[in-house]
Amino acid sequence: MKKGICFEYRKDLPIKEQFRLYKEAGFDGIELTLDRGYLTTETKTSEIEKLRRMADEVRLEIPSLRGGPNLCWRFPVTFPDERTRKATIEGFKKALRITKILGGKALLMVPGVVSPEVDYEEAYNRAREAILDIAEVAEKEKVFLAIENVENRFLTSPLEMRDFIDEIGSRYVGCYLDVGNVLSCQLGYPEQWIRLLGRRIKRVHLKDYRSGCGITYLLQGEVNWPRVLRALRTIGYDDYLIAELPLYRFYPERMLFETAKNIERIIQGGG
Repeated sequence: MKKGICFEYRKDLPIKEQFRLYKEAGFDGIELTLDRGYLTTETKTSEIEKLRRMADEVRLEIPSLRGGPNLCWRFPVTFPDERTRKATIEGFKKALRITKILGGKALLMVPGVVSPEVDYEEAYNRAREAILDIAEVAEKEKVFLAIENVENRFLTSPLEMRDFIDEIGSRYVGCYLDVGNVLSCQLGYPEQWIRLLGRRIKRVHLKDYRSGCGITYLLQGEVNWPRVLRALRTIGYDDYLIAELPLYRFYPERMLFETAKNIERIIQGGG
């Protein structure tokens, strides 16, 4: 398996130097995010290609992209206004093309949000319609649209996630399994999600969780990492494990080195 982490943009260093730090810390790849100050759906192709070249020059892969706060949360595909939903669908299509240019194979998607304004059945139908549309571009670009389990009150069990993906019926629509979110959202146990979802899992996010505290850095919480890794190996998953955690406020480089070492330990301990 490969070690990855979500890229946290800093204004105090050139992006290439930031990329170099991630490589020096021991990561094989970084996951970029839309609408975080350096990349949007409107970024010119030449600038996207420049990001990829900078990563290539320091021998760092960009295996995946996160849809970002606008497409995933502020204006999700379940948004009440139809015009807004259509704009978001087009945004995800652009994001798939951006992922391809970056050399990535997966785009993280939050598949909508259940709220007082959007009931569960509405969310299900809107998400299904939107993803069927977006999947056509995913298939054309050969980039996985990876649906994440998050705190959105939607697709809250591995059986429902499995059946929803199967209903879409595209080999390029799968799951982005977030290990820590399973515990933090009280959705069961990540190793059980892994076994039930199987090869539908296209990417894995790593974070830890401790009752009464919330999300924590790796190895500081209650995730049973040996069980998680054994489950991943059982289903044949041998791709990126990507930490989704903030940098330390002070001495951020230390967080990178410690997280890379912790992912390595998790991989070694999951035999």
